Amino acid sequence: MGKAINNIHVKSIWLNGETLNRNYITHKEILAGGTLKFEMSSVPNLNKIFENLISAKIYGNFP
Repeated sequence: MGKAINNIHVKSIWLNGETLNRNYITHKEILAGGTLKFEMSSVPNLNKIFENLISAKIYGNFP
């Protein structure tokens, strides 16, 4: 496994070779099948974190 255990942040996602710029897939896309590819990173992309919120961690101050 090596360094992969530290890569908990999603850097990029592709659905059937096309960049996916959202944090979900639709039921229609699941039914259609295909390939879902993730590129992971050990550091979050803070420019995207609040725009598209793709993370296993919660960032920010919430009540």
